[in-house]
Amino acid sequence: MRSDDRQGGAHAGRALGQGQTTPTPSFPSDASRNADLVQRAQDLEGAQALLEEAGYPPGSLDVVFKVTTNYPYHVESAQIIAEWARAAGVNMTIEQLTWADWLSQVWVDRDFEMTMMNFFTIWEPDRLYYSLYHTTGGFNYRQISDPMIDEMAEQARGETDPAERLAIYRDIQQRIYDNALDVILWYRNGSIGAAPGVGGLDTVVHPNGSNLNFHRVWLDG
Repeated sequence: MRSDDRQGGAHAGRALGQGQTTPTPSFPSDASRNADLVQRAQDLEGAQALLEEAGYPPGSLDVVFKVTTNYPYHVESAQIIAEWARAAGVNMTIEQLTWADWLSQVWVDRDFEMTMMNFFTIWEPDRLYYSLYHTTGGFNYRQISDPMIDEMAEQARGETDPAERLAIYRDIQQRIYDNALDVILWYRNGSIGAAPGVGGLDTVVHPNGSNLNFHRVWLDG
């Protein structure tokens, strides 16, 4: 749907101090990032034309946008997106869910029309693109199933040439972008904090996006 203003939404996120704009899931300094991709501009007339073509004249399409209050900026972003959707003729309502309810309805039951999520610590490209976009990926709660992405993600896992592997991930990003499989808005800033008496903390998060390595950590007694 072209009524979602990717560029405007991304700049809104940046204005809220959440990070920087991005048209791709790869973080800004990632070697696998496809630098050729740019944010699409808003095109409300184009969105309205596509809706008409799909059989939805202005005001006839109702969409529920489920977001979790666990991330307040998701709610703020949804409010902005809903206004743009209404300008394009879509009746969008926002359903705010607790984290537990969001996980139950969206992640487990796949019961949603539109939603939002962030994976800002998944930096390793295999973990990122296989888990989120492969048909069998563990984080593929959107149920994306694209044979070309599946093939490329599997090929990248067995590619031993670093340059070729990076090229495959850039092609995956292009495929995601061309088919609008996700609307990527911005890359969210993240911070790792520790008490002053903690030393040796490895600031590189594990490829699973959740764990830190503590094998060199020491505590100042």
